[in-house]
Amino acid sequence: MAESTKLRSAVRLGGLKTAIGVDPYRSEFASVFEAIVNFGPTGRRRLLKACTSILRDADLARTEPLRVAATKLLVGLTPDSNKRIKALIREFSRPQSLEVHFTLFCFLDQVLDLSSGKALVEEIPGLIEWYLMNVRSEVAQAAWMAGELLGEHWSIDTALAVLSRAALRARYVAGRKGALHGLGHIISREGVSKGARRQAEQVLKDASEQDKGVTARQYAKQILAGRHA
Repeated sequence: MAESTKLRSAVRLGGLKTAIGVDPYRSEFASVFEAIVNFGPTGRRRLLKACTSILRDADLARTEPLRVAATKLLVGLTPDSNKRIKALIREFSRPQSLEVHFTLFCFLDQVLDLSSGKALVEEIPGLIEWYLMNVRSEVAQAAWMAGELLGEHWSIDTALAVLSRAALRARYVAGRKGALHGLGHIISREGVSKGARRQAEQVLKDASEQDKGVTARQYAKQILAGRHA
């Protein structure tokens, strides 16, 4: 990393820490949210602008501490940040896009516990389905994390429907494998019904036999064999 980027990143991270009173990289999400929950409209707008600027800057967004910090804050700023979050997920053209996607998918499950996150909770399954249907690359494991977001954290019925469609119909192998990964999480979740597990396993079996991509067929077989990473 260039010295100038290190300096810019340190300054930006320090600025975020000063603005909210806790280190948004090292602190748990709950602490970050608590630090900003009572910010007024002006303060929230400033934070939202700062985080968006970071995540849209190729050099800054590739700096993990700064990317994670900005992402936590962006998620914590829901519903004010909903439009920005959706725009970032739909953006594939920037060099850092997939790294940003991966990090967003790591933290978006947090909205399930926020009263301010209800609107985004309703939109995420459709957004992830769109993402898996269109993502072309396995870079940064973003598609893999998208599948895990639903398969591990969302309601089983909703996740199963979305991931089943994406596993069989996504345009590119990256999206299909991401959906298969999510199905692997469903079949290993506590409390999953026998019917839901059988349905997920059937989709995996179909993919293992019929997917046009060799790597996707192999991955489905690995999951069915219990070698799910």
